[in-house]
Amino acid sequence: MLIAALAIWALSDTRQDILGQARIEAHTAAEVGAAYRHWNSALGGVYVPVTETSPPESAPRRAWPSGISTTPAGKRLTLVNHAYMQRQAHELMRLQHTIQRHLVSLKPAQRAKQSRCLGKQSVAGPCERTA
Repeated sequence: MLIAALAIWALSDTRQDILGQARIEAHTAAEVGAAYRHWNSALGGVYVPVTETSPPESAPRRAWPSGISTTPAGKRLTLVNHAYMQRQAHELMRLQHTIQRHLVSLKPAQRAKQSRCLGKQSVAGPCERTA
């Protein structure tokens, strides 16, 4: 009986340690993402080469009118804002099978991209059920 109680206590303690470590890692990942987002936003966006994976943003998505530029050497650049940069980073992480993340907003720019209930819960709390 004592051995069973000790085994249950050890498993519970191990589970709590694992959950605590997972919380720390999740918090750290969120802080790193927020730091990059704020860095990009503080700069007013960053210019990157136009590629297949970084095409010029369409006018409705672009937050700044001067979104396309060309270097003196003729290389085309596109302005990437903080949200678009994060979406690209999240897609890269998804393709590398390392971690899956997405941006969540209670006021999405496009109605078709409204948050699912799960995303809304993480931002504003439990969702209300509608009949």
